[in-house]
Amino acid sequence: MKRIFSILVVLTLYSSNLAATEFYFVTKSIEIPFFKKMKQGCISKAKELKVNCHFIEMSVGNPFLQKQILKQLKTKNIDGLALSVIHSKFHIDSLKYFKENNIPVVTVDADFSKVTHIEVDELRAAYIGSDNFKLGFNLGKYVLDIVKFNHEYCIISGYKATDNLNERIKGFKHAIRNSVLLKENYRCPLYSLEDSDSAIRQGLSFIKDFNSDVQSKTLIYMGGWAQVDIKKYTTAFLKYKKNISNRTINIVSMDASSEQITLLRQGLSSANLGQNPFEMGEKAIETLLKLKNGQNLKHDVIYTSSILCTPLNNTQCD
Repeated sequence: MKRIFSILVVLTLYSSNLAATEFYFVTKSIEIPFFKKMKQGCISKAKELKVNCHFIEMSVGNPFLQKQILKQLKTKNIDGLALSVIHSKFHIDSLKYFKENNIPVVTVDADFSKVTHIEVDELRAAYIGSDNFKLGFNLGKYVLDIVKFNHEYCIISGYKATDNLNERIKGFKHAIRNSVLLKENYRCPLYSLEDSDSAIRQGLSFIKDFNSDVQSKTLIYMGGWAQVDIKKYTTAFLKYKKNISNRTINIVSMDASSEQITLLRQGLSSANLGQNPFEMGEKAIETLLKLKNGQNLKHDVIYTSSILCTPLNNTQCD
């Protein structure tokens, strides 16, 4: 039987102080290079600040699993929590404990939805991550630049309820809203549940199977899930390398891990819009320490950097 998930809590201790400061990160699948980089940022900054980073590693991004972990954390000595939100409403009750016990909470990479913020005041102290609407908008602008004839497009996202991904979709559609060359397939967007195999399968299905009178296709991934495994991705899309070169097929994706940049340089991707998960990990633990020490934050939204990687411009992307 395939094992659905496993949890490994990595306790990385850097302080010899018996009253060490303990910060926990609850993110998504550690199989995604994005969160491996975030973990590195967390550990690097923790060492510098002489605090402890406990990065909980999940083999799948799953809101039920996140809720279970938050419940378990109530039994730990915890000074602050960084959470990457998959489904906002799953965590309203879970986070009441942290609020009641004055344990600061920040969101990293993925924030709560605007509706949840309205319903529950001060659910988190700050969001650290990309401006997701701007990410989607910038990816849309690039697609406009490379699409010179009629294309049908399909967006593949993760979970339907994940706010940061929805903001990217809104930004993308806003950027292309006046295009006469781009038409969305009636079955899209699709939701992969942040699973690599599903993301590949859905993308391949759109390119070869969806009924359409438009033969040219543009595939947009709102996260890097499909490109995590170079071998699997290459097996699926190698036959379309010529189409990607002549832009009858475009494949653009968020994130720019080393695996993704390898695929880009091999001509199997049209562009990657990279974020900075290492910086997210650093800033999140830095922000938690400020909050733990009673400092006021200048802003409750802390944006991190991004970079567009294309076949002609990718030397700064790895």
